Amino acid sequence: MDLLLGGTLTTVITLSAIVYYLGHNPKVQKRMVQELDDVLGSDRDSNITIDQVIKLEYTDAIFKEASRLFPTIPVNLRTNAEPNEIAGYKFPAKTQFFIDVERIHRSPDYWTDPDTFNPDRWLNKSDTKMYSSYYQFGGGARECPGKKMALAEVKTLIALLYRNYDIELVDKVSPFNYNYDFINIVQGLEIKIKPRN
Repeated sequence: MDLLLGGTLTTVITLSAIVYYLGHNPKVQKRMVQELDDVLGSDRDSNITIDQVIKLEYTDAIFKEASRLFPTIPVNLRTNAEPNEIAGYKFPAKTQFFIDVERIHRSPDYWTDPDTFNPDRWLNKSDTKMYSSYYQFGGGARECPGKKMALAEVKTLIALLYRNYDIELVDKVSPFNYNYDFINIVQGLEIKIKPRN
C-alpha cells in the first residue's frame, strides 16, 4: 500500500517537473525525443520493454536532473538511535535531524551551475562527489524501496507521452506553480498536446 500511495503522487509530481523543465528547454526535449525514436523504433504502438527502458540513458539523466532541481520531498527527517558527535557537536539519542535535500541538490559545493537544468551532468559517471549528494530517494538503510520502480515507471510514462505527442507549455513565463505540504505538490501545469507527425 505504501508503494502504491507513496509512488502515485510522487510519480505525478516528478512527471510534472520533467514536463515543466523540458518545456523550457526545447533542445533537451528534441534530443530526448530522438533517443526515444532510436531506442523504441518507428512503431509508436509497440510495447515498451524493460530492456528498452534501461537503454534510455538521456531520459534517465532528465529524470535525475528534474528531480534534483525539484525534489518531491525536499526535506527528510531522521532520528539518531544513540548519542552521536558530528563535526564537534554532541547530539543525545532521539535527536531529530532535518535533512534539507533541496539545499544539498543546489549546493555549489557539489554541483556546477547548481540552478541550471543540465541533464548532461548525469552522463559523466566519474563525478562521485555529485552522485553522492543526490538524495532524491533518501539513502542508506532508509532509502526508498520503490526507487527502481519509480525510475522505470516515470521513464516509461515519458516514453509513452513524448514518442506519440508534441508537448509544450501554455505559459512559458510564470514560475512553476506548487505548494509545499511536507511534499512539493504541483498546483497546475497547463500544456498543449498534439499528435506527432
